Amino acid sequence: MNYNTIIIGGGVAGLTAGMYLARANLPCLILEGKFWGGQTALLNKVSNYPAIMDATGFDIAQNFYNQVKQFNIEMKTELVISVKQVGNTYEVLTNKGKYLANNIIVATGAKTTVLGLQEEKRYVGKGVSYCATCDGNFFKNQPVAVYGFGKTALEDIKYLHNLASEVYWLVPNKALPAKVLQEIKNLNNLKIKYSCEVLNLIGDNTLQQIVLYNAQDKQTEKLDVAGLFVSLGRQPDLSWLEVDIKTNKNGYVIVDKNCQTSHKGMFACGDITSRELKQIVTACSDGAVASSYIIAKR
Repeated sequence: MNYNTIIIGGGVAGLTAGMYLARANLPCLILEGKFWGGQTALLNKVSNYPAIMDATGFDIAQNFYNQVKQFNIEMKTELVISVKQVGNTYEVLTNKGKYLANNIIVATGAKTTVLGLQEEKRYVGKGVSYCATCDGNFFKNQPVAVYGFGKTALEDIKYLHNLASEVYWLVPNKALPAKVLQEIKNLNNLKIKYSCEVLNLIGDNTLQQIVLYNAQDKQTEKLDVAGLFVSLGRQPDLSWLEVDIKTNKNGYVIVDKNCQTSHKGMFACGDITSRELKQIVTACSDGAVASSYIIAKR
């Protein structure tokens, strides 16, 4: 079957796009290779989504899924292997079939870089977070730590210093650039520890301590914190895409005001895009913008 639009990714961006297209009676298909709801479904608690107070990410994702299903839209749990252009259409090959579409919406998000510790998953949502703007508010007037080096870590530090009692910046490297030090020189509650590696996480029901190894003095220490923000960045994956589209130096897709990529008929929404702010609400916005443009040009 030839669809008007195939949406790749069943997170909140893809589901929002599908809902708009279905309401406009445009034949569309949503393909999701893992689980519906994307990264939102993994959040322990969400407090910054408008009109919904302190819900779990799973509940929000489930509500999204159920809302879209009521429009009888096609939704298939299939892993996309490749997308290529064939004439004026796009051919999407999955592990179960082959589909054609006039438009493609890429909403596959980005993979969070984790510490890789055995006990890490145990503390996700219970002290370990990968998003300061999502979860920082839960640690008001409590000590927290940020582990990372680049721009993501710096932005998290600047955000958290207004909320936490103390912020420890655990830097894997031996030094920070002078420009970065200048930006953080007035953050009085910030303490920097260089050449750090997180060895272990300790706590009962929630995180209470981090075990660190300092490569410079070859010593371990325990740090009392309520929260650990892993700020090692996220990585998009477009290895399956056989269409040449413009991305920034980090591999995120560059889009215009309509969420259209450099390739006509191909759109990108949510965390896969190069937009700075990556939140549930902005992902939903992208899905609405892209689908509304597709509807207008049918």
